[in-house]
Amino acid sequence: MDSRLISTQEKFNSIGLETARMNSADGALLVLPSQGRVIGLWPNCDHDSALWTNQDFHADAVWPNPGGDRIWMAPEREFFIEDLENVDETYKVPSVLDPGCYSFRAAENAVVMENAGCIQALQSGVPVNFKLTRSITPLLDGEIDLIDRSGLVRASGYREQTIIEVDENCPIAVGFWNIIQVPQNGQVMLLHSPDGEYISFFGDPGGAVNRAENGSFMVDFGASASFKIGFTVHGVAGTVAYIRECGDGNSTLLIRGFPVDPDAGYVDTPFTCPESEGSVFQLYFGGRINPFGELEYHSPAVGGDSGRSRYAGDCFVRAFEGPTREIDRIFAQMRSAGIS
Repeated sequence: MDSRLISTQEKFNSIGLETARMNSADGALLVLPSQGRVIGLWPNCDHDSALWTNQDFHADAVWPNPGGDRIWMAPEREFFIEDLENVDETYKVPSVLDPGCYSFRAAENAVVMENAGCIQALQSGVPVNFKLTRSITPLLDGEIDLIDRSGLVRASGYREQTIIEVDENCPIAVGFWNIIQVPQNGQVMLLHSPDGEYISFFGDPGGAVNRAENGSFMVDFGASASFKIGFTVHGVAGTVAYIRECGDGNSTLLIRGFPVDPDAGYVDTPFTCPESEGSVFQLYFGGRINPFGELEYHSPAVGGDSGRSRYAGDCFVRAFEGPTREIDRIFAQMRSAGIS
């Protein structure tokens, strides 16, 4: 499907959704302010987005998912599942989170998007008042060139600050959940120490998960079966990369850097194990069910017994596109040196 910048912008504008283009280095990003999303990132605006964008988006769908980079709230078992014994039949995306009711404004070369509301914790039976704020700032060329790339490789990216706020007396611990959707048929590398294993949430990744020489996890997003796995803070380095061939001898490389606090609590656990240690990072692969994969990081907890009601986290996303041999070289450089 055509996910070039102009085509994507025209698609969403044609159904009455305003978009905001922000130029970055060699390319651009496209923000969908009314839904609090970055829906596309282009190192080369004449080629497809490095993020998965839903070209079949319909606002009246059961879950109106335009794709791109979004913010939800965790724990998933509290806000998305009514009956833990019947997950498939009772899983529902709460509209207060997605699409939400975002206000937005421009500020110092950034787009600031805010969503405030009250969401019901289904397992605990309590309401949670929240406010989510996303500030998206495009990266300049000098901010992207943190790795060696030739003149054949184009780049773009953005920096984000995400803030979650809850009431001082919020009865349960919650966190924000940042999710990037990517096209299938690529490979994930999560920088990780040699110690530690992943946690299975659902599905069986089988041979899709392997370890590199330095301990990093290599995960194939080209299988047929869907799965989700998570990683606790122990050993996670705060950098994930996704490499994918995009045709005509070219490849894309998406790099996300995210904060990891080994002293904080994280709230998202497998649905039936609420007392286990929460994940700071997760990978979802849609297989034949959903035509995308997801790179997901979580904030430390706020509310409940966390000791705080507000958390601000900074992350970045950088995308590169160029000849496959050059992108492979950059990826190998990351793999051996642990570049973040």
